[in-house]
Amino acid sequence: MRIAKNIFDFMKKETVLAAAAFLALLSAFIVKPSAAYVEYIDFRVLGILLSLMIVMAGFQKNGLFDTIARVLLKRTRSTRELCLVLVFLCFFSAC
Repeated sequence: MRIAKNIFDFMKKETVLAAAAFLALLSAFIVKPSAAYVEYIDFRVLGILLSLMIVMAGFQKNGLFDTIARVLLKRTRSTRELCLVLVFLCFFSAC
């Protein structure tokens, strides 16, 4: 009974993961898995994403994002100005 409670608590805490696992399992019954699916996985992209996540976690641990947030909040005078700065920061950094 305790194991079922732990599983239920985990599913409540990790709702997106539980839903994705359930849907993946469901899709395995609809479309039978084959060895050709391994070729669909782009391990290079997965490696790049993993590296990016590791770097972002390091920045977060060092407090870089908190520092950037404080600087942006000090330099903007209104919520609208802050929103514009964030939108254009994403826009120009993506170019």
